[in-house]
Amino acid sequence: MKRRDYLCSITFVLSGCTELNNSGADTRGELDSWFWLQMESVNAVGIVERLYPRIDREPIKRVISEGNATDTTTRSPLVEPGSTLRSRYNGTVYALQSEKVRSSDGSYTTFTIEINPVDEQDENPNPIKYEDLSSVDRNKLASEGFESVTSEADLGYGIQLKYTPDQQNQSVLVPTLQKSVIEWESGVRGELTVVDSRELQETTYRYTAESLGELNEVGETMKNRYVFKLDNLTQRQQQIIQQAIESPNGFEIEKEQSEETYTPSEAVNRIYGRFASHTDKALEPEGNFQGYGEFLVKYQSQVYWATLRSDRTVFQTEK
Repeated sequence: MKRRDYLCSITFVLSGCTELNNSGADTRGELDSWFWLQMESVNAVGIVERLYPRIDREPIKRVISEGNATDTTTRSPLVEPGSTLRSRYNGTVYALQSEKVRSSDGSYTTFTIEINPVDEQDENPNPIKYEDLSSVDRNKLASEGFESVTSEADLGYGIQLKYTPDQQNQSVLVPTLQKSVIEWESGVRGELTVVDSRELQETTYRYTAESLGELNEVGETMKNRYVFKLDNLTQRQQQIIQQAIESPNGFEIEKEQSEETYTPSEAVNRIYGRFASHTDKALEPEGNFQGYGEFLVKYQSQVYWATLRSDRTVFQTEK
């Protein structure tokens, strides 16, 4: 299995593998430092918690408890078909996958509707009684809590109602408001206004979940595969590493000189070279080293999560 497939932890709307950036470091855009290194001690469980999100929501809970489950939605799937989402749930890491089962034949339209009290200055609001609405409209409003309105305090906010094309043909409320004022049995009147509409299509996805092991077990596997040692350091290199560990801001060399005039010290250059020579161990990015990355390193018997940002144009590495 490729490392990228193994590590890729994808958010709810997946478009491939996103960059891991758990330290808060910005790994994209123009850098304001020549070199920045921060190292935080981490145990096996902490490694997994940084890499994989905790998901405690449907349909993921059903998938994990039942082994597979379907979900019909008008939104993007939690896991894009062909991708894998590794997540934490109840102390275990799971690999989640999905496949598209079917898409609805007809599209749906979601209408955003504001329901406000009627302006008292409107002498002829021309209301339609709630019970005279089509059954489709009554059911839609009832599902949002507007079956029985007894006070204007119940009004004054927006709702979203979803209609199929057939339901729109039966509606007196959408796609354009034919009746703008509804009067409930209590006598309360509300003015309805369509403020937005979007066409959507429902798609059904089937999700599956495979247990990869408990957090500590998975974390130990990660350590065995990706940790490399920072050893045989000079005194100055050790000072740099200690600052990267002990300082809340890590070790940083800010860009106070131009590229033409700045030359990194031998100590900094060699530390950079140690990380650059272990790109095969980088958690992210894989392969083509661009001067930044997330690593697991062992220093003086302790494992650290190391985040490196640097402008690689000023560094030299041994061939």
